[in-house]
Amino acid sequence: MLMSRRPGLATSTTRLLVVIAFLLAVAAAAAPPSPRQFSTVAISHTRNSTLVCALIIDRVNEDGGGNSKLQCKSMPDGRLTSYPSADIPFNAIAAGKDFLCGLMAPVGGHAAMRWWSFTEEEEARRSRPVGRRIYWGPSLRSMSAGGPHVCGLSDDHDPTCWEWPGLDLPKGLDFSLIALGQDFLCGIVKGDDTAMRCYGGAMPSTPQFTADGVDVTFQTVAAGRRHACAVDKLGGLVCWGDGNPTVRLDELPADMMAMALGRNTTCILAGNGTVRCWGVKVPEEYTHTTFVSIEADGDTVCAVMTSNYSVVCWGNDGRFDGRHLVYNNTMPGACAPKSNCSCNIVPDSGRLCGTGGGLGGEELAVCSPCKQPLNASRKSEKKAHATVRLGESSSRRLCRDGDVEIMVMPARERSASQPARPLGCEEFTLKDLSRLTNAFAEEAKIGSGSFGSVYRAKLPDGREVAIKRAERASTGARRRRRFDAERAFRSELRLLSRVNHRNLVSLLGFCEERGERILVFEFMPHGALHDHLHGEDAGSGHSPLFSSWEARLRVALDAARGVEYLHCYAVPPIIHRDIKPSNILLDDDWTAKVSDFGLSLVSGASASASPTTTSGTAGTVGYMDPEYYRLQELTERSDVYSFGVVLLELVTGRKAIHRDQSQEGSGSPRNVIEFAVPAVEAGNIDKILDSRVPAPRGHEVEAVARVAKIGAECVRPRGRGRPVMSEVVAELEWAVTLCEECVVRSASGGRNSSSRNGGSDMSRSRSRSESEDRSPYHTREFSFGFGRVAGVGHARSYSTM
Repeated sequence: MLMSRRPGLATSTTRLLVVIAFLLAVAAAAAPPSPRQFSTVAISHTRNSTLVCALIIDRVNEDGGGNSKLQCKSMPDGRLTSYPSADIPFNAIAAGKDFLCGLMAPVGGHAAMRWWSFTEEEEARRSRPVGRRIYWGPSLRSMSAGGPHVCGLSDDHDPTCWEWPGLDLPKGLDFSLIALGQDFLCGIVKGDDTAMRCYGGAMPSTPQFTADGVDVTFQTVAAGRRHACAVDKLGGLVCWGDGNPTVRLDELPADMMAMALGRNTTCILAGNGTVRCWGVKVPEEYTHTTFVSIEADGDTVCAVMTSNYSVVCWGNDGRFDGRHLVYNNTMPGACAPKSNCSCNIVPDSGRLCGTGGGLGGEELAVCSPCKQPLNASRKSEKKAHATVRLGESSSRRLCRDGDVEIMVMPARERSASQPARPLGCEEFTLKDLSRLTNAFAEEAKIGSGSFGSVYRAKLPDGREVAIKRAERASTGARRRRRFDAERAFRSELRLLSRVNHRNLVSLLGFCEERGERILVFEFMPHGALHDHLHGEDAGSGHSPLFSSWEARLRVALDAARGVEYLHCYAVPPIIHRDIKPSNILLDDDWTAKVSDFGLSLVSGASASASPTTTSGTAGTVGYMDPEYYRLQELTERSDVYSFGVVLLELVTGRKAIHRDQSQEGSGSPRNVIEFAVPAVEAGNIDKILDSRVPAPRGHEVEAVARVAKIGAECVRPRGRGRPVMSEVVAELEWAVTLCEECVVRSASGGRNSSSRNGGSDMSRSRSRSESEDRSPYHTREFSFGFGRVAGVGHARSYSTM
């Protein structure tokens, strides 16, 4: 009986599988493809000109398809430059501060991207631009540029960014769309929630949105220099940041197809093809013209006309006055398989794109952007309900300090499974912080900072934090110290709330209540670098900083990257003013992070200081730049000097100020510079190395020599003779690479073995007789890329994957 039922069961199962397969196929066909985000027009600015770049239609073949060429026109002089693409044409372009990127058409599921620096190409004076390839990999489905950065999305990996060493993105991000500003990235997360996430350090924290008390999901996002705008699925347009427009609801069109943002400029491509702008006026002759696409950067807006695909531009700087037409015949957009177009197709674009040989021969076209409703099309009572949500109470509090606007989020209870916000600082209550530290008990105290005591605590969600509490004093000589603590509190809150880098200690929140000034930071389990080098237990064996030179150089590289971010990528740049081992902390993975911004200043804000002002010289004896102290002029090179002292401490193991043990008795105080620099210049580096670390071997010898030389360069008396932090980072990266590739030949077996297991070149050199006293440091010539010396060639990759 059982056997007689099996055929029927098999038949039913087969039918069920067929039905399931059919339903899945229908669902797959109905599901909209991942949105594509590309442009064929891009804008960049140099000191004296605005560059408008576009893919120009060169010719159209009789059987469909054609050739396009990438050109940039400098305005207002009209100088034209072409950028060759070899055999594979460009399909999309992007541009930012002093650069242009061209993304080639995909071939076999892969695509390449080339990068040109306008300044480098001009200085090279070549017959034609050369550039360099920065990407070859899976085809991208989205590309966005902002400031000096460019990022792309593909279906195979996390967001990838180039020329952005300071960006630290969490693993596993899956965005459907991205938008880049000057130094921040915003993206819409794939999935049912389609949430918004922003990363970077040049704008306020990621806002959260509600409509009628329900979390809002998003359809599109765009970014300008310091602000961003997003449209939710209910048609709500929300903008945030510095430079966001003031828009009346009756000024909005009923629907839109695209947005373009600049410095203080926001433009919308309406559903009927016309353009509306805030912050820049649309020329009268184009107010009723229809366009296919728009782009903006700075105060410049460019748009592709629907009628003939010409590019016209306008702006506030006068460079387009009287000559708005820039190109006559451009590609109206990036070519894609017609099956990817979820809405309309740009008219006649199929003739321009032809058939994609690298896409399985499928017919190509330019997809029209889909129309999205805006607030103007909704009932008036619904318009006010799309609001920025900051905390459960939906209250908004803006703290202004100069030109910096900090968006504050009141603290909320979160489960351990909920991720911390990517950016932003929470406002804690004094009651909660007092409870977490047992009323700031002495047993919870772990140290002191630039303005008070530091306590260790654990938040309800399980995160360990360091709580810095400003010293309270109102009378006597301590009043001045209280004033300094207040200033340090303001400085750290103002600066750290807008920076985000893996080598900077993260500010999680603050408390400003009943005269208290408290900051909450991430906790660093392994403490300060100073304790590992000079503490009571230094050299006891528990620290990896005494097991290999590679570990020390990695700490130096981490800290250098943090300082480099402050100097080169923070907007505006930040000068720390107190770089020293006690302000370099180590997390649970031994990653070094720069901390304590109580003395920091924005570069340019206080370039010169006098002792009578609150921005007078500041720092720590032994680390303070003598030129800064003498001339009262602060520059980034002052931080370079301090970091050079730290490098010499890492190499020698000596404190910045220590006693000369070569003298009888206790010895006189001596600066580590006096101890180390003469030996470095004489090539006797082995005489000053920290003996608590195993002697360098193989390529470690060269690596350590490089770091010692870099330290000596950093502490040059004149600031202009010192390297910048980007050069220091480049050399430290190369030194760490040498350690990683360190291979020596075993003295006994003649086999190649890792430096961690092999013998020591240094120890062998030390065992020689005094008559043979030749250090391995004498056997090589080193060049460090500073000044007139040629740099060491090595590649640097900034992919964030």
